[in-house]
Amino acid sequence: KKGDVALSADDKTTVMIGKDKKSLADVMVGDKATVKYSSADGKNVAKSINATAAAKKAEKKAAPAEKKEVAPAAKPAEKK
Repeated sequence: KKGDVALSADDKTTVMIGKDKKSLADVMVGDKATVKYSSADGKNVAKSINATAAAKKAEKKAAPAEKKEVAPAAKPAEKK
């Protein structure tokens, strides 16, 4: 099935992120996951979870504005 499926995990559930064995706590919101599960007693129990970490958004930090020395404006001409 594709889409949202409610699952539970037990101590036999294996979790892989890339090629590394991880725990369920390492799976983050936004990660893409493929789950193999079985249905028993009306519950979907995950057998294995293979996740791919979500692409991190490039953090753009604005460069601080450069301060430029500005000469004071010239005095307006005096009326005679």
